[in-house]
Amino acid sequence: MWKKRYQHFVYEAEDGGVKVIPVNHYITSHKGGIKLESESQFSTENVPDMVEAQKDGIRLKDGGMFLTAYEPDGNPAIQFIGETAAKSSISICWWGYDIHLSRSISPDELFEPVSIHFRIFQCPDAIVQNLLKRGVTPPLGSKECGGREDYPIYERISSFDKGLRLDEDYKGNIDPFTWEFRGNGTEWDKTYGRTDTFSLKIDKNENGLTRWQTLQGDGEGFFAEPWTPCKGYRISCYVKTEGVSGRGSTLAVQYYVPHPPQKLPIVTAEKITGTSDWMKLDIEVGAPPAYPPVTGVLMIILQQDGGGTTWFDDLEVTPLK
Repeated sequence: MWKKRYQHFVYEAEDGGVKVIPVNHYITSHKGGIKLESESQFSTENVPDMVEAQKDGIRLKDGGMFLTAYEPDGNPAIQFIGETAAKSSISICWWGYDIHLSRSISPDELFEPVSIHFRIFQCPDAIVQNLLKRGVTPPLGSKECGGREDYPIYERISSFDKGLRLDEDYKGNIDPFTWEFRGNGTEWDKTYGRTDTFSLKIDKNENGLTRWQTLQGDGEGFFAEPWTPCKGYRISCYVKTEGVSGRGSTLAVQYYVPHPPQKLPIVTAEKITGTSDWMKLDIEVGAPPAYPPVTGVLMIILQQDGGGTTWFDDLEVTPLK
């Protein structure tokens, strides 16, 4: 949820067209050739070979530019010259938007000097505005990000009424992460909720665990105030159930280590089964453990373990001071 500056990446593609990529945190083919065919949303573990998936990347025409847009105090551009354009590609990190430049090397080039020609410069405003007018956003694959067009964004106080399309940038002054799903039966319900017509829903017949969870959680690198030690969190959410079986539905949290396997415990609120009206669930956790693996990221989980239907609404997350 950092404050945003640039809203788009723009580039002159090898096919002669001008492409515009929205700046958002989705893992899509817009950012460098990734084709997600899994029914899950974001997890890179569902991409068979991340290197293979990105090998084509973003390709520029000879002399084509790749740039960020638009800010009146400058729009940095990269330009590939000559055969460097034909043999180079670009990919964009979905998390921090760092830009990766790659130049392929053939076997007969391994023992010879490799020629690379590029420029880095501030692109004049008039050229940037012209490219934006001419540019189009490439279509996404039908199964990218689980085949859904948009996802609800994460906010500390939320009725799940705000969302973000895969092919758009967020129109506010922040850069949100979204919720993701694991398992069957998840739905961003835009017709029913506790205080408005929005909620997160799980609806299925089969047993097993299904989750809505924050894509990157809350805490360091996401919402934390700089240089402020984490003292813990108080989390609440309203839950409504209909015919829920098995272990039931609940609110859960886990201090999350950015690289698996996860070893820290999951803390759950009361588990609800059967049919119940809106019920408020609360969890309070202290500071994350001080021993390795060190983390300050809190994963928030809305889950149903069993069949039936659950609605989750009116989330509130409060950092403890």
